Amino acid sequence: MSATLATVALFIVFTAAGVPITFAIGVATAVAVVFVDGGPGQTVALMMNTALNSFVLTAVPFFVLTGLVMERSRMADDLFSFARSLVGAARGGLGYVNILGSLMFGGTSGSAAADAAGLGRMEIAAMQRQGYPLPYTAAVTLSSSILSAIAPPSVVMVVYAQVAGVSAADMLLSGIGPALLFTGAMMAVNWTTARRRQWGPDQAFSLRGVGTAFKSSVWPLGAPVILIAGIGLGFATPTEAGFLSALYSLVIAVFVYRKIPVREVPGLLLDAAKSTGVVLFILATGAAAGRVFGADGIPRLVADHIEALSLGPVVVLFLFAAFLLLIGLVLEALAAVVIVTPIFLPVVQALGVDPVHFGVVLVATLCVGLITPPVGVCLFIVASIAELPLQRLAVAALPFVGALMLALALIILVPEISLFLVE
Repeated sequence: MSATLATVALFIVFTAAGVPITFAIGVATAVAVVFVDGGPGQTVALMMNTALNSFVLTAVPFFVLTGLVMERSRMADDLFSFARSLVGAARGGLGYVNILGSLMFGGTSGSAAADAAGLGRMEIAAMQRQGYPLPYTAAVTLSSSILSAIAPPSVVMVVYAQVAGVSAADMLLSGIGPALLFTGAMMAVNWTTARRRQWGPDQAFSLRGVGTAFKSSVWPLGAPVILIAGIGLGFATPTEAGFLSALYSLVIAVFVYRKIPVREVPGLLLDAAKSTGVVLFILATGAAAGRVFGADGIPRLVADHIEALSLGPVVVLFLFAAFLLLIGLVLEALAAVVIVTPIFLPVVQALGVDPVHFGVVLVATLCVGLITPPVGVCLFIVASIAELPLQRLAVAALPFVGALMLALALIILVPEISLFLVE
């Protein structure tokens, strides 16, 4: 039995036994390398260490810290109020507010789970007070949470950049177009639903109200401006922009909002370090498994089969997207990115697909898995907040999932949606 087969078989056994996915990947890889390939015990540890030995990854803790500060200081409340002043007067307005608020928060948190947990409770409560059905309220909250994993500063995009060996700045900027497209797709679902159910506006539009809400949200909006402007204009690397954004958010939270006392800052830093540790551990174990697959020639095997089919790059991307949707049903997005990138990337590059475009397709497809059963992280978070059964929430989210699929097809067919900001 090859190390790859042993790794996959052991992974299935461990996950079926209830072992957390990340540990299942790591232990399965270690057992396969030592007992099947006969490698020394320290081999897997060295592979994990090599995967983390990158300057690009120093951006991750700053992105995580920014999201934690925004969530705990309640700066997200002001972002939500600003979004409400802009689109709350439309029919079904709070649905639009929910989606737009997630896009804004995505520019600061970099994490879909942070959006679902940070904004989710507030969004659901606000829509409930206006009489929106709970399943629909939870569904729009769930679906919009994935914007944080695509829009900069997406942690998943940074991890892909590390694994694929492409520019982290390019990957972060390439997420802007798809995030806007996903936003439009979900707003179209909300527009259709609001008209069908004859929902009215939630408040009257007022330029004065927009101005007042904007003044209140200027401080939290500064964080995404620092990130996107710094990276997009070339003034800062993703790590430098992440540091400036985290420092800015922390100063605002402590001295302007005064929601985080100075004495709590060390604890906040510790929480950010713990969350970063989880991300990096997923990267390390996934990278070790990817190296095993590479050593067994899995990427070459996949490439040979694809070449034998004589398919064009667009068809191959659609096939990969279908496969990734299945992967996303059972594997967390970060782990999936680390494992499948070394297998699929050489294949699409041989067909002339831009690695940045492929990264966007990869991440966007896997992000849909965050809101689908059985292991969708955001699905569990929102179901818990809304106190809804998982099955009922998953069914309510189907129209949004369908719209996201159509948007994903456009991303595959039109690479410029991802690449128009990339040099």
